[in-house]
Amino acid sequence: MKKIEEMSSAELLGLNPGNVTDFLMAGSIIRIAQTLGAFWRYDYEAAKQGRIGNHAILESGSHSNGLFDPSILLASRNIRHIMAEQMMYRLIQVNSPCPDWVADVQNRANMLGEEVAMLFGTNFARMDQEDGQPYLATAIGFQDQVLLVEESFSTGASFEKAVQAVSKSQPNAVVLPYIPVILNRNGARRIVIEGAAFQVLSLIEWRIQDFEPGSATCPLCALGSVAINPRESEEKRLELIGSQL
Repeated sequence: MKKIEEMSSAELLGLNPGNVTDFLMAGSIIRIAQTLGAFWRYDYEAAKQGRIGNHAILESGSHSNGLFDPSILLASRNIRHIMAEQMMYRLIQVNSPCPDWVADVQNRANMLGEEVAMLFGTNFARMDQEDGQPYLATAIGFQDQVLLVEESFSTGASFEKAVQAVSKSQPNAVVLPYIPVILNRNGARRIVIEGAAFQVLSLIEWRIQDFEPGSATCPLCALGSVAINPRESEEKRLELIGSQL
C-alpha cells in the first residue's frame, strides 16, 4: 500500500480504514486534509518569492491565514472512520474510560461523534440548538459519563456551552475531562470550566490567525493579498487553494 502522504484524492477516498492501523502523526493528517481540499494555510515563503496569492474570509467576516473545513474532510465514511480511530488512539494514550455516551460539541451533519461512539461500542447522544444555544436532545442517565467530541478547537467557548448543556440536561452526569479534536487552532493544551480541567487531545495542532479586514489590521491585506470567501462557491475555494502555486 502507498504511503498516505503519497495518495491522491481518489486513492484516499477509496482507502480501506482497516488498512490504516498505525498512529498517524499530525503531518500525515494534514496531508490527508490538504489533498481532499479541507485544509489550507497561507504560504509566507511563496509570498517572499512574489506569489502573494489570496487569503480567506471566514464566516465571521474576519480574514485568516488558514482554513479548515471539516465538512469536506468528513464527507466520506472511510475518512470519518479513520479520523475517529485516530481520536481513539489518543484517548487510549491517556487511559480514558469508555463513556456511556458520545456527543458532538456542535450539531453538525458530519457524524464524527457517531463514528467515535460506534468504535467505543457505546451510545450516541444528539446535541441540538435552540435560539443559538446548544441543548442535549437525548435523555441520559444519572451519573452517566459523556465524551464530547469536537472538529475544530479555538477558544473553548463552544465546548464550554456543550458542557453546560449536558449539566442542564442531567446535573449528575460526568463529562470526561478530555477534548478530542481534529484541529487545535490556538495551541491550548487544556482549559478550565467551572473549576474542572479538560485536556485537549488534538490530531493536528496548527495556529491559525484571524485578522480584522483592512490593510491597517490585516497583514495579508497589507502585503497586497486579496481576501476571498471560499464558502461562496467551489470555484472560490479552488481559487484560494491554488492561488500561491
